[in-house]
Amino acid sequence: MTATSVLTVASAGSTLFGARKAAALYSASGTAPAIDVATDHGHLLHEQARAGTLAADIVMLPSDMIDDLVAGGHALEAGRIALGSVNIGAAVRTGASLADVSDRGALANALLRATEIVLTLAPTGEHMMGVIANLDLLPDVESRIRRFDKSVQVNAYLADVPAGALAFGPATEILAWCDKGVAWCGPILEAFQVVLPYAAAILDASRNKAAAQTFLTFLASPEARAAFAETGVST
Repeated sequence: MTATSVLTVASAGSTLFGARKAAALYSASGTAPAIDVATDHGHLLHEQARAGTLAADIVMLPSDMIDDLVAGGHALEAGRIALGSVNIGAAVRTGASLADVSDRGALANALLRATEIVLTLAPTGEHMMGVIANLDLLPDVESRIRRFDKSVQVNAYLADVPAGALAFGPATEILAWCDKGVAWCGPILEAFQVVLPYAAAILDASRNKAAAQTFLTFLASPEARAAFAETGVST
């Protein structure tokens, strides 16, 4: 990768919206270079970074994936920053009654009442399948579970179906759809929660390391932290 006037960030979906807000703030300050934020499944970005095929300067992924990239020499420990954590929440279509998922009994009742339970095929969806099994509800609701590849597909489906469907996903992904037909119900109870920490690091293959470090330094600022917090990342 040769040095360019554009700094490329590859972000997992859960940090995408915060990254875009922070990039807009950074660009508005008149700081060069411009920031291009792209996204894909976190595990795919991780695999591409390990293979040396990820065309990016900075990668934003779950912290354990960043640990692995650093250990393998694919990303730099120097300048790495913690972005914050993302938890799992529930959502319904805008206008539907909000589901109570705040305790074990309420979550079980919400699942039993739902006309459909909408999940991803990604780790969040797998986790919720485990939660449903833990509640001994899988035989009762399995026929009503609908799964999609990505959270954006879950949200798009939820916004377009009759009231009664209940979806689960990363808080950041749901909150990004709150003006597009999806309503946030709140986080699931702590006993079943997965709070996934995310981090950002410079890829070893980057030829824009100095500019990338400047942007990572900005991401540690109160202004950038607030941008991530607004999207549902707990910083």
